[in-house]
Amino acid sequence: MKNIILPRRESLVQRVLWGLTISVTLLATASMMLLLYVHQGTPEFQQLATWIAIAALIAGLAAGIFVARSIVRSIQPSLTELSQVAEEISTGNLSVRSSIARYDELGEFAEVFNRMAAQLEAKTAKLEARDIQFSLQSFDQVLVNTTDLTKLIKTSLEKVCQLTNAQLGSLYLWESSNAFPEGNRLVLVAEWGYKTSHLMQEIAMGDGLIGQAAQLGEAVIWEGDQLNGQPLVYRTPAGDLLPQSLSAWPLMLKKNVIGVLFLGSLAKLSPQSRNLLRSIDRRLATAISNAQSVQTIARQREELTTVFEQLADGILLSDPAGRILKINSAGRAMLGVPNPESGNGAKTSPLVAKSMEDVIEQFDIRHPNGEPLEMSELVIFRAMSTGEVVEDLVVLRHPNDSEVILSTKAAPLVGMEAELIGSVMILRDVTDERYRDKVMQETNRIMIDQQRRMSILQRLTNLINQQLQDLNVLLESVVEATCDAIAWAELCVLVLYDPKSDRLVFSATNGLPEGFPKDAAYTLDQQNLIMQVFQQGIPIEIKAGEAYLVEELPVKSALCVPIESSRSGRLGVLAIAHSQLERASSREDITLLASFGVQAAIAIGNAQLINQIEAQNAQLIEATQLKSQFLANMSHELRTPMNAIIGFSQVLLRQRRDVLSENQADMVERILRNGKNLLELINDILDLSKIEAGRMEPHPEFFNLDELIHHTCESLQPLASNKSLAFVFENQIGKCTVYHDPMRIKQVITNLVSNAIKFTDRGEVRVELKYGTKYSDRDSNLENDKLEKSKLPEEPAIANGEIQGLGQGLDGQNSALPSSDSLIVAVHDTGIGIEPEFQRTIFEQFRQVDQSSTRRHGGTGLGLAITEQLVLMMGGTISLESSVGQGSIFTVEIPNRYGQ
Repeated sequence: MKNIILPRRESLVQRVLWGLTISVTLLATASMMLLLYVHQGTPEFQQLATWIAIAALIAGLAAGIFVARSIVRSIQPSLTELSQVAEEISTGNLSVRSSIARYDELGEFAEVFNRMAAQLEAKTAKLEARDIQFSLQSFDQVLVNTTDLTKLIKTSLEKVCQLTNAQLGSLYLWESSNAFPEGNRLVLVAEWGYKTSHLMQEIAMGDGLIGQAAQLGEAVIWEGDQLNGQPLVYRTPAGDLLPQSLSAWPLMLKKNVIGVLFLGSLAKLSPQSRNLLRSIDRRLATAISNAQSVQTIARQREELTTVFEQLADGILLSDPAGRILKINSAGRAMLGVPNPESGNGAKTSPLVAKSMEDVIEQFDIRHPNGEPLEMSELVIFRAMSTGEVVEDLVVLRHPNDSEVILSTKAAPLVGMEAELIGSVMILRDVTDERYRDKVMQETNRIMIDQQRRMSILQRLTNLINQQLQDLNVLLESVVEATCDAIAWAELCVLVLYDPKSDRLVFSATNGLPEGFPKDAAYTLDQQNLIMQVFQQGIPIEIKAGEAYLVEELPVKSALCVPIESSRSGRLGVLAIAHSQLERASSREDITLLASFGVQAAIAIGNAQLINQIEAQNAQLIEATQLKSQFLANMSHELRTPMNAIIGFSQVLLRQRRDVLSENQADMVERILRNGKNLLELINDILDLSKIEAGRMEPHPEFFNLDELIHHTCESLQPLASNKSLAFVFENQIGKCTVYHDPMRIKQVITNLVSNAIKFTDRGEVRVELKYGTKYSDRDSNLENDKLEKSKLPEEPAIANGEIQGLGQGLDGQNSALPSSDSLIVAVHDTGIGIEPEFQRTIFEQFRQVDQSSTRRHGGTGLGLAITEQLVLMMGGTISLESSVGQGSIFTVEIPNRYGQ
């Protein structure tokens, strides 16, 4: 190890002593020289002594001055530095130290001074730490004194302001809310020393001093020039004072902002206050978070307790020994446990500590089947012994003999280490449910029985409806259904009143003894059950004892009901009985048998009515046939003289030998015109009678439909010309060949066109021929078409090769229908139109829109009725579209071949 050469220590005292020694020596020398000058007295010597004394004096003075100045220049900077350090220490800055590096007494003094400052700083730090510790202890005491969040916040803010000498303070907590469009915010919860503006009640993250502290997660302190322009003041009786320090301290917990503490002071924050606040913020954040958690837990516990008490089911907690630890209101009511309140209304401990054995002793507990229930069989003990969920039904019989049926379900409770700590049991009063189940079962049984009876009644009704025409079979069906519906019925009789003989006659029976006449008849003056029911019209029930339905027919049980209805009246009696069984009937049997009686009365009345209707229908059919035959004969008889009248009238008008006068010609024309009208009426009546009698037979043949319509329109052209109407025939399909009765088709077209002209005063009448859609599915009926074609007679050839076969037009062109198997003939007019309520009735016989005797348009009302019948006979349809004042469209759609 090398020897360390330390600098040689210089002594400031030695330097002073050496300077003083030299100065004193020189001054002493000067003094000696002056003494010698005085004693010697020689001028030379005196002069020399004087100069030597002066020189010594000057040298001594110079040496003193030099030593003094050198000493002062050496110690002055050090003393200045020491003075500055002492001043800093006096201001409270105990960390300042002297930097003097001297190896003399002044250097040693500086070292001692630094050691003293360090010791003072250490002791001061200990005192400050002790003060901070005392402050923290007092603050912790505030934090632990309460768990109420509001009280904690207010008291802690007040304590912080006192410990830091702050005159203003407020506390903001971080809250989440959907009411803020910008997101979560800091909300003011407490204030101290001033009233916060409403604008500062809520602060967003990063907004102002408080928002910046929350966003940065570290304290923000404004002092000095940073406070310029801020409006916050501290109000005192002497006036408003401006704070000298504003600071915001974030309350952080696990890097999450809980809130922000804001402080304002009239003096700058001391380092001790800053250190204290750095220690306080985490404590306060933890206390607030804990208080919030406690508040949340208390609220949830209160909610759970409320739910626990308000549950309709009983909830019971027990320890492993079966003692009841806690039970809700419903459970207390079920088990007779007293409410957790003392006599003066004060709440008692929630721990009941009542064993299940004490509870069971109050009741007679049994299984649903009535067997006694042992203690070990309770679900609460079975669940703890098996470690599984157990449920069962028990019956609690109270001392007053009232019973309660409980559905019990229990589950074991285990701890963190799988140890058994108790059990939980759910109790549900199912007495009403069980009663409802019994009622439902009984109701279901009744409903099933009613359904069975309704089924029997329905079957009886169906049988009655099927046998309405045969009264004997109908009565037998009623008796058979009655025996099937009522099982105990040994015999059943249906007795009807015969007004001709004034007797009650056995009309249908089942189960009569052998040898008893099944067609027996009894007068109304005899005394028996059947006679009594028929005369009084009241059902009779025999449950026990011997009675007689009729003479020589004793029974032990019987039910007798009258057969009657409001329409048919009383028709007879329906009775069932048993010769040996007593008390066999029930109320339901009486109701069912009464229903059978009503059904039988309705059925018998309907059967009698149907027989009457059938007889009347036969008479009407015969009358209709006679009417049709009469009309046909009369029409035929009238046509012969009418044709003669028409012929003679035409001869008179055409003869040129004896010219008729104007009056004679006019009268003959009237005779001819009226004769034609009368002949037309006779023809219509004849056609109608043929159609009704089924004697109208079509005579189909091949012809060109377009030519038929064209010729028909030409023959009706004068009628349209007389009324100045435009008369148009539109052929949209060209030439086409059909297989139909041309005379009937012409009759249909003539009726429709003449009607259109008759009811049209201006405008036009248009006839259209076009393809239809009704029979357009040709592919699906291709085979049928071929079969029908094979059945059609061969078409005769027409001269000049105009029609050579089916589908050939008169000009040799193919006129088959490639896209449709039906044709439409539509007659349009611009006439008066038909109101909607008359559009269906105009197709009825003798029906016209204007039925009055002063009607403007004449006619018999048979034209459209005959037209519809002819169209239907040809396999087609006729329809009408009409608007009042705009006109009508009659559309006829027929197949292109008759019989298709």
